Amino acid sequence: MFLMQIDHDAICEPDSNRLFWKHARTKLAQLYGKISEYVIMGKKEGEYKGYQTLNYCEKMINDYT
Repeated sequence: MFLMQIDHDAICEPDSNRLFWKHARTKLAQLYGKISEYVIMGKKEGEYKGYQTLNYCEKMINDYT
């Protein structure tokens, strides 16, 4: 969800990175739409926040892999 630029505050518990499923599940239709429109190749245009990068997501799951 972060990599598809869904807002952090819309899917996480306040003041944490913990997924809040009750809010996140309301964003699934938006997520599926963004995935279907995603272009893998080429330069990514637009504004990205720090938590919307691959490096950030890799650090979050590092202990689990």
